[in-house]
Amino acid sequence: MKGVISKALGDYVKARRLSRKLDIKTVAEHSGFHESYWRKLEAGHYAAPDPKHLRVIAETISCPLADLYSLCDYTVPKELPSLGPYLRTTTNLSDADIVAMEQIFRSMATNDDDRRAS
Repeated sequence: MKGVISKALGDYVKARRLSRKLDIKTVAEHSGFHESYWRKLEAGHYAAPDPKHLRVIAETISCPLADLYSLCDYTVPKELPSLGPYLRTTTNLSDADIVAMEQIFRSMATNDDDRRAS
């Protein structure tokens, strides 16, 4: 099974890279991963890359992260993370701004619950 997973992952990554007209040198520079990492990945040497690497790979080759997770047989969460962790991973907001946004959304949810009860 491991060989099948790594081959499928490698084939997908390579096809996606080529469809974007990106060479190995370009994806290596953009991702920060060495060219040899990309060659090994595409050759099927990695069946289960670190999930943090998968995020960078997905961004580099413009593909859904969930596609890479499923190709590695990782569980893809069905629900979104809570607001704070989501904002920390997807934005450059400061911790203070994130805390403020969490408070605003909690307040909005409380007000919405009050309106429904009326």
